[in-house]
Amino acid sequence: MKPDLSNPSEFYRAPVARGSGQVVRAGGDAGAGLIERASVITAGEAHGHGQWLDAEFVESVATAINRPAGGVKVRFTHPGLSGDGMGKFLGWAKGAEVVDGRVLASIHFSESAHATPDGDLAGYVMELAEADPTAFGVSIAFRRDPKAEEAFVAKNGERSPDEGNTANLPHARMKSLRAADVVDDPAANPGGLFHRGDEIAADADALMKYATGLEGRKPELVALDLDPDRAAGFLRRWMNENGLAIRPEDEQEKAMADELNLNQEAGGAEVAAPVVAEPPNTDAAKVDGMTAERERQNALRKLAGTGGPDAVADEVLSRAIDEGWSVSRAAPVFLQNIRDARAAAVVVTTRDTGSADFAGDVATALAVSGGCPLPDGVAGERARKFVGMGFQDLARVCMQHENRPIPGHNADELFADVVGTGTFTNILDNTAGKALQRAYAEQPDTFSMWAGKREVSDFKEYKDIALSSFGSVEEVNDAGEIKVGALAESAETFQATTYGKSFSLTRKTFINDTLGAFLRVPAMLGAAARRNIADIGYTLLVSASGVGPTMDEDSKALFSTTHASGANYATGGGTALATGSLTTAKALFRKMKGRAAVAAEAPTLNLTPDILLVPAALEGVALGLTVSEMMLATTTANTPLPAQNIHRGTLKPIVEARLDAATNGATAWYLIANPAAATGAEHLVVVFLRGNEMPRIERKDPENVLGIGWRMYHDCGVAAVDFRGIQRQKGA
Repeated sequence: MKPDLSNPSEFYRAPVARGSGQVVRAGGDAGAGLIERASVITAGEAHGHGQWLDAEFVESVATAINRPAGGVKVRFTHPGLSGDGMGKFLGWAKGAEVVDGRVLASIHFSESAHATPDGDLAGYVMELAEADPTAFGVSIAFRRDPKAEEAFVAKNGERSPDEGNTANLPHARMKSLRAADVVDDPAANPGGLFHRGDEIAADADALMKYATGLEGRKPELVALDLDPDRAAGFLRRWMNENGLAIRPEDEQEKAMADELNLNQEAGGAEVAAPVVAEPPNTDAAKVDGMTAERERQNALRKLAGTGGPDAVADEVLSRAIDEGWSVSRAAPVFLQNIRDARAAAVVVTTRDTGSADFAGDVATALAVSGGCPLPDGVAGERARKFVGMGFQDLARVCMQHENRPIPGHNADELFADVVGTGTFTNILDNTAGKALQRAYAEQPDTFSMWAGKREVSDFKEYKDIALSSFGSVEEVNDAGEIKVGALAESAETFQATTYGKSFSLTRKTFINDTLGAFLRVPAMLGAAARRNIADIGYTLLVSASGVGPTMDEDSKALFSTTHASGANYATGGGTALATGSLTTAKALFRKMKGRAAVAAEAPTLNLTPDILLVPAALEGVALGLTVSEMMLATTTANTPLPAQNIHRGTLKPIVEARLDAATNGATAWYLIANPAAATGAEHLVVVFLRGNEMPRIERKDPENVLGIGWRMYHDCGVAAVDFRGIQRQKGA
């Protein structure tokens, strides 16, 4: 498994909110105590995660607390593995309101919070709130919503709109609220008096879930200096060496059913949480209580099973532990609510996923579906076993490669599980990118065969040096003085623009298993990006009824008979494409002059055309003039005689059908010079941002759509930078 450091933690802690209102010792829903208007959260920086909690986030917390189900659970500090909620449930926070950027809510204590293995925690918390309200603090545990955060950035830009966010931290958005936990004063103890050491426990808990495949997301370890991938690999090797494995679902359900039957046969005997009138005062009593509580929690976890990550199972187990459920009470709830939601038993694929470059081999195999041949040699042989896969086969081999539990034949469950699998999405990213770039490179494009190139560093307008402006070198006088030559900046501008389109893998496409059809989408976008350049270029060339855009240098059209430096446009009956008109056009091309402050001093460039550009209607004539060795001449007696073709091999013919629909499209033709020659032979150029000619593809999941998304974008443009290197003949 390759390291993936991009996956964030699943749950986050908000900054501690301080202050509380009135304490009512006999108040609350259960009559076990009430703290009114306790501060639950205040806008600010999210503790340890570089996130900004703004007014919208604060409102979402209040909404979550006021949900119809009624409140959010309150615990004594943030639980981890060692502090995993055993005896830490205090009650529920309800009745939230937002006041001056803070969420205020009432904490209703549970009766069990007065008799825990650690004593009367409810009484302690109320005493703390009465004695020093400023030391009383609450920190929420919440799940982030990355898609909503991306939408916020798309709407507001990279800079935070909040003046108080001086560090420009990204704005957090909440998907769900897990708990509101009472914590102590971190100023006196930065680690937290009650949850010191829980960071290690939480790290260990997250690491074990990742290593056993219960969680596919790599954890961010705060206290443990370990590589999660290395630890996961060690655990898997150790399990293999000792013949251990995760138990499939059918065995889990049988175990749960057997346990439920045993409990019923025993008359519903319960392993109940210890409830005592007063906290035990001896160490032995406290140890007994803790042991009984651990046994109860272990029995509940056994009922929950060891299947893959499941939101329903997690919520039911959390409630059962926090609220002191007995085994007999919890068993039917697990059987009814978890069995249908839990992933089915692992489906083992027949493909070997242990190759040295699994992702590369699969991407190579998928490219075959997109029209590419398998490479020769070892690489092709490694990829061959993955050829012919559909989306669902791909999902299963990716999950198997990551040692994750694989759902059975339910495509919906498989899609929901694999969307969060890094290997699956990375392979699709790789394959889509290759298909896009291959199609871009292979798409025929006549415009790029004769246009020049420019590179820009941003999207501003640019000007460059006009190559025809330097003039001639001068004789050095007796004093050895060498005069300074001035390079003129071109009057014409050019810039890059972004073009793009998005596409997605939807649930429907995944279930239909149409992998080959999907992979043709990025290929079509790559071809479209290449065609887009030619579309823009030829549209500019034939604009303004065929004479092209107005040039800033002399305020005349690109093609004009009156340029001061020389005409690059000819009309009339003598311009129809033929051997004579081609000879005349070449001579006109050579006489073009460069730039100069004084027209009489402008140098003659003696340009030589390299390209004969014609519409499809003139293809035969163009080939006859540039390829044929002999021409047919006619004597006065109309007897055809062969003649040498003087134009053969002097020009490269390029045929472009886009020209036919333009003004004079069936008759007009063009002579074009090589823009790479340092002769001032400039004309039209293609502009690329930072020299990156290829379009790019990146992940961008669609909003409000169940699927995975990408967007293709291409930073490019076309501009006319000079008229001296191109000539138009009207042809009629």
